[in-house]
Amino acid sequence: MSRAEANTNSPKRERIKRKKQQQGRKDHVEVCALIPVFLVSRARNLLYSHLMNSR
Repeated sequence: MSRAEANTNSPKRERIKRKKQQQGRKDHVEVCALIPVFLVSRARNLLYSHLMNSR
């Protein structure tokens, strides 16, 4: 019985590990996608304020 439990247990653990790794990768991709968006919006705001100040 203990051997059967070990057999059923390990694939589940592997699946959970794999799922966590995929989740971590997804979070990393989201962060990488957000950084340029943030920089662009920041630059646009600076540009607009500069244009408004120069008038």
